[in-house]
Order: sequence, then structure tokens, then C-alpha cells
Amino acid sequence: MDFSHEWTDWHLTKRGWVKGSYKVDFSDVKIIDPPADRILTRRYEERIISVSAPLKITKKNVWDNGKPEQIRNFFKKFKFPNSLSVEQPIINFN
Repeated sequence: MDFSHEWTDWHLTKRGWVKGSYKVDFSDVKIIDPPADRILTRRYEERIISVSAPLKITKKNVWDNGKPEQIRNFFKKFKFPNSLSVEQPIINFN
């Protein structure tokens, strides 16, 4: 069992990144329906397997719309929020 395992799903839309479902330590998973206009969903994870282990950060795609060219174009425009949580519900990096 991991010492700590937190994650957040981020949905790439035409408006920017929208925060989705997430899990923080010592709480239940918060399920948030993905936006209808999502192009890509990425999961940002932070995991520590033991008290003395280093923090492991991973980002992985968990869903896409099957249109790689569209995904590339929007990914170039909006980049990726490198955080488990951000105050704003929609993030634009213009």
C-alpha cells in the first residue's frame, strides 16, 4: 500500500484545461463528469510508496477523441497544467 497516492484528471477542451475527478489522501475519490467537448483527458499523479521514498510524478493520457492532429494543435496552444489542483476551473496558457 502506498504511503501517499493523489491524482487529478484534467480535460483538454477548446476552452483550455478543465479540472475533473480527483483523489487526495484521506478522502474519497471525487467524481466529476467530463465536459462534453473534451479532446483529451490526462491524469496527473503524485505517489510516495513509503515514508523515505522520493515523490514520483506521472502524467498519462487516459482518454482521447481519436483525432491526433486536433489533440496536438490544442496541446501546443494550452500546454499542460503541472499541478494536482489549481484554483481556476478553466486554465488557459496563452
